[in-house]
Amino acid sequence: MLLVKTIIAHELTHALQDQYIDLETKKRRVPGTEEMHALSAIIEGHATFIERNIGRQLGIRYFKSDKRADYEFKTPLLRHVTSKDSPFALKYSKGVEFIEYHFDKGGNPLLWDILENPPIETSMINYPETYIPKPYDTFNYKAILKDVYDFSSIDSTTKNEMFEYNNFSLSKFNLGFLYKTLNIPDKDQIISKISHYQNLIVTINDVMFAKIGFILLPDELSAQQYFELEQKHVIQKVGDPFLDRYNNILCNNASIKTAKEITTHEKLKTWYDQEKLIKRKYAIFVKDNLIVTYNDYFFWLDYCEILKIAEKIFMRYETAKYKN
Repeated sequence: MLLVKTIIAHELTHALQDQYIDLETKKRRVPGTEEMHALSAIIEGHATFIERNIGRQLGIRYFKSDKRADYEFKTPLLRHVTSKDSPFALKYSKGVEFIEYHFDKGGNPLLWDILENPPIETSMINYPETYIPKPYDTFNYKAILKDVYDFSSIDSTTKNEMFEYNNFSLSKFNLGFLYKTLNIPDKDQIISKISHYQNLIVTINDVMFAKIGFILLPDELSAQQYFELEQKHVIQKVGDPFLDRYNNILCNNASIKTAKEITTHEKLKTWYDQEKLIKRKYAIFVKDNLIVTYNDYFFWLDYCEILKIAEKIFMRYETAKYKN
């Protein structure tokens, strides 16, 4: 019964949040995943903070474990949903630490001010002392990857409407989870510098055919560091890849730096639930403070075609940046 009472306190806090700041309206104004994860972290962190205060008054003892508070009595379900490495858990564990920090500074009035003006980056959640109110970035990152390539042109029998295009952003919580097994010094610092990460995934019947990434960093040095990080991540992930350096003279007239072409054979389930051994191609490009990544599962585009995609993305961003 004690646990039920704390859960009720948690959910009533959400009701109070909605009454004062209109949660649905606030969520609709959020432009991307990074900002949504930051908002979710303070919403859930605030509710968890109240939940634990009520729990302590009811006699529940909490303890600190691996930098995340948990119940004295842990069930398998609680252990599952509070895995400290998952983006889901970070919203709660890091969120409540952020709320506790600011409650100690200014009490409830400051917490309500922050809920009105939420952090726009998850790095502010990880480092509460860096929080300052900022407006959301209104730049249209989705437009950079929208219709960037007509994949139906590769196979005349495949109509373009068969493809599903999922154009979305990744947060630093996502990236921390993605790179968690990568043994590279300063990887967290490199990830923290990412200004925006946009992904375009091309699928048919839920099977991924290609993935294109667009990563914005604050300067050329940071872009170079991430460029090297991504290469190491891909090589480590595929295990024993075939590496072949791109011909930088052929097709490349835009001062774009390219990584090695990384190919591997990988087992993938088809929509008939059959395993198929396929070739998988990776390509990584950097120009100034921008990175473009290309993962090809079925189309097997040649270097010049992939480079055209990268050039179009770089050009779109430069044009949009000056118009914005």
